[in-house]
Amino acid sequence: MRKDLNIEVNIDLIWGPVFYRLMITGEVIDSTFVETLINYVLEGFKSSIYS
Repeated sequence: MRKDLNIEVNIDLIWGPVFYRLMITGEVIDSTFVETLINYVLEGFKSSIYS
């Protein structure tokens, strides 16, 4: 990972959608949602490594 990667922001990127579902929409947090969320986050990490 890049040395200037802001870990706190990346943690917020992971937990934000979870809390949004829990507190706002009430949508299900199932394994499909979690897997999709983590895949998006990892893609973001990957793109920040190569930029």
